[in-house]
Amino acid sequence: MRVMIPSILCILLMTAVLSGCIWGEEEMNDIDGDGIEDSKDIFPNNPNESIDSDDDGVGDNSDLCIDVHNPEQADLDGDGLGDACDSDSDGDGLSDANDFCSSGDTGWTSGVVTDYDGDGCKDSSEDDDDDNDGVLDINDNCDTGELDWNPSASTDNDSDGCQDSDEDIDDDNDGVLDINDNCEYGYNPGQADLDGDGLGDACDSDSDGDGLSDANDLCSLGDTGWTSDSTNDNDGDGCQDWGEDDDDDNDGVLDINDAFPMDSTETSDFDGDGLGDNQDQDDDNDGYSDEEDAYPLDPNQH
Repeated sequence: MRVMIPSILCILLMTAVLSGCIWGEEEMNDIDGDGIEDSKDIFPNNPNESIDSDDDGVGDNSDLCIDVHNPEQADLDGDGLGDACDSDSDGDGLSDANDFCSSGDTGWTSGVVTDYDGDGCKDSSEDDDDDNDGVLDINDNCDTGELDWNPSASTDNDSDGCQDSDEDIDDDNDGVLDINDNCEYGYNPGQADLDGDGLGDACDSDSDGDGLSDANDLCSLGDTGWTSDSTNDNDGDGCQDWGEDDDDDNDGVLDINDAFPMDSTETSDFDGDGLGDNQDQDDDNDGYSDEEDAYPLDPNQH
């Protein structure tokens, strides 16, 4: 009797194939049919995704930043590169590191015309200080002038945003050009110059030119053409004794009532002997000293 061994082996082999088990191999679980075993597939129900390198819940195939955790998937400029890994988030041509408006307007490119100071903020809609001088454009008469300077009383006298040294032709904003202004840094639209020395009163420390500073001159806008000294300004108050000063010794008694208008220690001379009553020991000249005279101002009694 012949035994058909090969035929029996074929039958057993076919049975194993039909049962899904060939020599001990187990059946693979792959719910989404993407060829990745479910146990190794981060997205077992999504045939388009299986890996999440940055663990942000978004598969690598659709993640705008594969290696940077960015679950929100923000992409301000819509360039397909997420903001979390985009060095130029708003797509204006400036890197975020140098862009003061990195999350600002999109659809434009930074340049001299659109971004005068190159700070990444669009001049027309984002930047309120186009030349970056610290003066807001609304108050800046030179909003596209000199760049990156620091306005101060010494560099921008009238605070108009124009640098005095090379931008501003009227540093005190008085309507008179610096080239014609007798006080370049002092507001004086009328150009008053009392003593005619070429320096306007607004910036002249001695407006009347009498040699005394206005701070110490009680007649700083008074007579001109003279110089204060002891012969014409007895009390040194800046008021010329003849014509301006009605109290030449500044003792509080008007010259017209002062027997000694040039002596601040004396004002009267009761007995008319030329000696002021403060110095005169016998004011009524009756031969008795004031000290022993019960009536020092009555020559008929003592």
